[in-house]
Amino acid sequence: MGFIFLILLNIIFVSYGAKKKIAGFSLSVALLRMLISLLSSIFYMPLIQIFMSTFRCVENTEGDMVHYLFNDIYCYTGEHLVFLFIVGPVSIIMVLIASMTAMLYFECSMTSTDITASINGHHNYILVWYFTIISFIFALFPGPEYTLMRIFSMFIGIFVLFKFFHYGAPFFAYSI
Repeated sequence: MGFIFLILLNIIFVSYGAKKKIAGFSLSVALLRMLISLLSSIFYMPLIQIFMSTFRCVENTEGDMVHYLFNDIYCYTGEHLVFLFIVGPVSIIMVLIASMTAMLYFECSMTSTDITASINGHHNYILVWYFTIISFIFALFPGPEYTLMRIFSMFIGIFVLFKFFHYGAPFFAYSI
């Protein structure tokens, strides 16, 4: 959460610097791009899994719903609600940041000589939302009785991704 808070502070500083035309904030812009790219590529799935795991509850031997890792925390009461009120908005902010990053940071073929340069960032945007939905499904439906539903949702998602990546032709070079 501290990493996401650091990124939000950097976003505020960059927007303030752009508004006031502060000289020398290009390092902050470069740092912001690097941190956000890191968040939306490497740290995205682990953080989403951790945040979604707070919603995962199991029934204990007494019939009460408790958190699946911390058996002394009862679900949707007391401190679990505090965690949910913190994790919910942070998860939404993180998904929105990753979605905007996917739409904004793509290597356009007009400015690059890379054959994998893309036309736009729509395919990466769909991929971010696929990761989010699959993480949400795996966190909320963990038991073996939901295996068929998880497989079916991944199957549908893979076909949607195939449609966007293959038939949508997001890349300029057809020699890939």
